[in-house]
Amino acid sequence: MPVHTYVCAECQSCADEIFLGSETVPQTLTCLCGAAMERGRVYRFRHVGPVFHDLMQIEENLLGKTKLAAGERIRSKRDVEKWEHDNNLVRCTAQQARVNMEYGEEMAYEQGKIISAEGRDGWFEHCNKSDITNITGWDDSQYVRWRNMNNAEERRIKSGHNEPGPVDTGT
Repeated sequence: MPVHTYVCAECQSCADEIFLGSETVPQTLTCLCGAAMERGRVYRFRHVGPVFHDLMQIEENLLGKTKLAAGERIRSKRDVEKWEHDNNLVRCTAQQARVNMEYGEEMAYEQGKIISAEGRDGWFEHCNKSDITNITGWDDSQYVRWRNMNNAEERRIKSGHNEPGPVDTGT
């Protein structure tokens, strides 16, 4: 079965497509960035045994048993794109994908730096603080005051005292 490789000259992304013998193999495809992907190398493979189990599972998950029984199949990128269109799904642009990848790399770097300096608990506290300040709009001093009150209340509960501690009015 031939596998055709397409490469985008604009963003350098690659895509492998499988075309059945009855299908016409296009010279170009449209990349996610909108540019044309040129057909490059052709590879051939032969499968032996149940190597397509995952693909069949994906088809069942995407299409459902009813559509599979009706003869619908996912055989190429075009079939996936049609399924996405039919289900009102929109792929992110190449620019959005790059931004998300850069964000992930920045987060991984920051995570490694914090874990090496403060351990996993330090990373957890960093994420917790980030989530809370983003949701509440608090600045660092408001967060620290809340965290100190919360820690004091947790210590009081663990020690078995039933009376609540003093309330910080922020003055």
